[in-house]
Amino acid sequence: MCGADSSWFNTQSVPASASTVAIAALGLVRGALLNRYSLINPSLSVYSGRRKEAIMTHRNVVGEATGPDVATEASGAGAMSQDSRRLESRQTEKFEVRRAELAAAALATLSEFGYARTSLREIAQKSGFSHGVFHYYFRDKVELITYCVREYKLACVGHYDAVTSNATSAEQVRLAFAAALSASARDDAPMHRLWYDLRNQSMFADDFQADVTEVDISLETMIWTVVSCYAAFHNTEIALPRRTVYALFDGMFQQCLLDIHTGSADALATLQQGVWQVLPASWWGSGPLTWPSCGLSSSH
Repeated sequence: MCGADSSWFNTQSVPASASTVAIAALGLVRGALLNRYSLINPSLSVYSGRRKEAIMTHRNVVGEATGPDVATEASGAGAMSQDSRRLESRQTEKFEVRRAELAAAALATLSEFGYARTSLREIAQKSGFSHGVFHYYFRDKVELITYCVREYKLACVGHYDAVTSNATSAEQVRLAFAAALSASARDDAPMHRLWYDLRNQSMFADDFQADVTEVDISLETMIWTVVSCYAAFHNTEIALPRRTVYALFDGMFQQCLLDIHTGSADALATLQQGVWQVLPASWWGSGPLTWPSCGLSSSH
């Protein structure tokens, strides 16, 4: 669940094509990688591991040497080691950026056909890159897909920061959150379907569980932050457990995707109304809901 904008929009807009999603995802994933560079798993970079091993071997050899001449050589080796580290850093960054570009190029195929109906070779054929290139940067299809979804979803979570940071009232939180979720379902439906496909697969394949769990926790935290902000404006506490709150909104969002996929014209409006209704019912002391002319609202 991610949204590019929490402003009001036309609920009848046609969902973006898979290719448009892939193009947008390229910048999103690439930027997320560079911003979160220190968090990238070093084991993903074969080149980085080899370079680090070579540098550590060099340092050990220098450290074992003794004598004036060797000390001079060690000083020069130290300078070379700094150059090596800078080169390593640049090469590692290029490696990760290349992975992000390949992942974004694969999103159109993945989001169109899903996990079960695509192989790494098919992804390569439809994306314009060779199978060898994909196989060099990604061990297999599992690693590619988990990389795509994990980076995309984690970057998406940040888009909801504005819902809480810019809010000045509970009503503003409610309207902005509903609009953001609906915009995301409208604009990024193929990518979200791929996420739910992967999450379902994690119940059958251990390869996905760690990444799916990480993304799921980030989404749950995002939902909880928004609901907590809403409750704070009412100076009250949330009545429901954290996992229950997440399940409510996640369930509404997934149902909206199903409705969009089956051609329902009311899918986005139904999602917004659901958010408008559930938020007031999530905190202690909430009363019956009313329907004023401007939209759904709580009686508080």
